[in-house]
Amino acid sequence: MINPIRFGGIASGMDTETMVKQMMQAERIPMDRIFQQKQWAEWQRDAYRDVNKQLLEFRNLASDMRLQGTFLANKVSSTNDSIATAKGSGAAANFAYDLKVLELAENGYANSKESIGNEFDAKDKSALASLAGLTPGTEEVPGQTTSFKINGKEFTVGHDKSLNDLVKEINGAKIGVSAFYDAATQKVSFASTVTGEGKLEIDDTDGFLADVLKIDTADIKSDANPNGSFYAGKDAKFVLNGLETTRSSNTFTISGVEFSLKAEGSTRVSSTADTDKVFDTIKNFVDKYNELLTKSNEQLVEKRYRNYKPLTAEQKADMSDKEIELWDEKAKSGLLRGDSMLSGIMSDMRSLMSNDVKGLDEGAISALFEIGIQSNSYEDRGFLHIDEKKLRKAIEEKPQEVIDLFTKQSKNKNEQGIGTRLYTAVNDSLGSLVEKAGRPDSTVDQSFISKEIKRYDEQLAAFERRLFEVENRYWAQFTAMENALSSMNSQGNSLTSMLSQL
Repeated sequence: MINPIRFGGIASGMDTETMVKQMMQAERIPMDRIFQQKQWAEWQRDAYRDVNKQLLEFRNLASDMRLQGTFLANKVSSTNDSIATAKGSGAAANFAYDLKVLELAENGYANSKESIGNEFDAKDKSALASLAGLTPGTEEVPGQTTSFKINGKEFTVGHDKSLNDLVKEINGAKIGVSAFYDAATQKVSFASTVTGEGKLEIDDTDGFLADVLKIDTADIKSDANPNGSFYAGKDAKFVLNGLETTRSSNTFTISGVEFSLKAEGSTRVSSTADTDKVFDTIKNFVDKYNELLTKSNEQLVEKRYRNYKPLTAEQKADMSDKEIELWDEKAKSGLLRGDSMLSGIMSDMRSLMSNDVKGLDEGAISALFEIGIQSNSYEDRGFLHIDEKKLRKAIEEKPQEVIDLFTKQSKNKNEQGIGTRLYTAVNDSLGSLVEKAGRPDSTVDQSFISKEIKRYDEQLAAFERRLFEVENRYWAQFTAMENALSSMNSQGNSLTSMLSQL
């Protein structure tokens, strides 16, 4: 709403604008309270959404802690890394393999045996056709072409294709072959992009490759002909625990173990449980839980300064940036102090972390304190401490019991593993937070606080319209007063003039 330009005090001499402004400041006090309530609601909504983010991160971590694969970490070693290395996935049990590498897998290749020609121009679009003796075309008869196949893909050469064009076409054909022309030796090379027997197949039916590019596919590399110009590739050959077998690549997976062959020779590849990694996984889980608990406990007891209300635009105009920052710091303090929802979520998590896991085998580990994870006193407010020596001993001596403690599945909540029960509980808590304050990245927000903020917006809009009407009424009253004073002054002047004439 735009206020019209007004002039006051012409007849009365009063500062009408200042008087109206001061009266409107009093009228705006209830509106400022609504604004402050709205600002507080927005801050509180954002605080809830920050909790949502923290819980979401912890839920994802708890999701991993309910899976056995998280705890099935192995350390893999080779007695001779120069022969072969290996790494095991979570699915691979402890293993030991005697490996003898007989032959490594190799790429196939085909090279020019000699130079294509002195001062050959790889950019000349007619050079290949000229060397091949292809007859140029006329308006009536098209020029001659020749062709060959690589891995089943046909390539045609005529009077409009340079060697550079041909190399580019082969490289872009996605047939598992790369090509290049070496200008220094004036030779061409084709090579398979992957290892393995038969990965490079060439069909030179027209003789173009042999006659022009000097690639002789009959000159096959072998033990008797080690300098042969054509080689179709070779599979890796090895013996694993007495079984001779082959693979097309030097890197392959058998029973969850990924082998990488490096050279011919013998080595022993074995694995043991990686207790360090399992320890780090559990420690990281506990650390993240403690971070979440500490932050939430701080928010629940954070002091609230009720005399520091959110600042209005008019108040900020009279303050420096530093003053505003310090004020807002106190105004935002205690947003979730004593919050029943946050307190309930943390209380549930503390109970789930400390309660025994029911339904396990008699005498099996059933609680965190049995593996060295517990609160030391009531003052810790659920904060967990780790006896690292005790935890490592449990992982090394009773690995399956430790796994069951975190991952056990059951419809009965009391029989669920700690990772399983926490994942479910945090997931439910996230749903409650979304109902209360919406998601951090929400575009359509129907949460309780957002609806409350919308009601404040509606009240502010209605109040703004009312203030506009009140201000207009004040100005109308002052204008009427000015008109009356002006009329009275005019009458007085007339009387004075009449009396002076008498």
